[in-house]
Amino acid sequence: MQPRSTLEAVLDDYRPRGIDQIVTDNPAVAENAAGIAPVQVIPENLLTIYKIESQLKKAQERRVWLSSGGTLVIDPCEAMTVIDVNTAKFTGKRELEDTVLRLNLECADYTVTAFDNGLAAWNALAADHDYDLALLDMMLPGVDGFTLLPKLQEYGIPVICLTAMNDAQHEVQGLRGGAEDYIAKPFDMLALMVRMEKVLRRSGKFREVYHFRDLTLDNGNRRLSRNGEEIPLPPLEFDVLAVLMKNKNRTVSRERILNEIWGQDYFGDIRTVDVRIANLRKKLNLSEEIRTISKAGYRLEER
Repeated sequence: MQPRSTLEAVLDDYRPRGIDQIVTDNPAVAENAAGIAPVQVIPENLLTIYKIESQLKKAQERRVWLSSGGTLVIDPCEAMTVIDVNTAKFTGKRELEDTVLRLNLECADYTVTAFDNGLAAWNALAADHDYDLALLDMMLPGVDGFTLLPKLQEYGIPVICLTAMNDAQHEVQGLRGGAEDYIAKPFDMLALMVRMEKVLRRSGKFREVYHFRDLTLDNGNRRLSRNGEEIPLPPLEFDVLAVLMKNKNRTVSRERILNEIWGQDYFGDIRTVDVRIANLRKKLNLSEEIRTISKAGYRLEER
């Protein structure tokens, strides 16, 4: 039996998916794909038409531009990946705080919509209130946070109050007004992220889905699948894989894996992580992708 070519394998993979049309600049593809869907052969190079080569080049650049105007500068090393976060531009203290907050949220893969004043937020909510969470500054100009809070509650948007008013009276007022949490400035960014995750989990809006090649891990529903087909895993192996996929292309120490899964009170053998890693490599055929980084830990690496 002759081995299948790469082209034949790709076409066979897409055959059952129901494709409306195939566009190609390769006559061999057109000939082999004739039975799958209508084929259009064009004389131009598809890579040029759709600017694929320039997009690939852009994706491999050290500097990644964020929608807020900031950038990430990414430098892979043997034991870790160094990421330099740059705010790019700001003027004044308030704008600096807002820029840093937004930049960190974008780096954590949140989609951010920001409003400069309470009135703009009030009017925007009337047109579109499909938000998972509101970080509400209680001292907004125009319409303050305490006035805006009932409006957010009306639309079922959970709220975390961020404010320089750190006295007990205002905290009680915010919490009684329906806020899920009340955080005084200045605050630690990591602590804010943890509180955001907890509020999103309580409200059922936390979407923790990770992808690695053909694997999809849905942490909320405790489901791992490959090309849509579910793969059963024991709970601890699932949790270890979740930590690796969440930190894809970054080295994660054994100690950190233990702390994230078992907590800081775990006093068992650290080699339990190694056992789970070995099982994952074998079951998911990830022997090369899950790398052991000497004296550092493990890294799920997308080659």
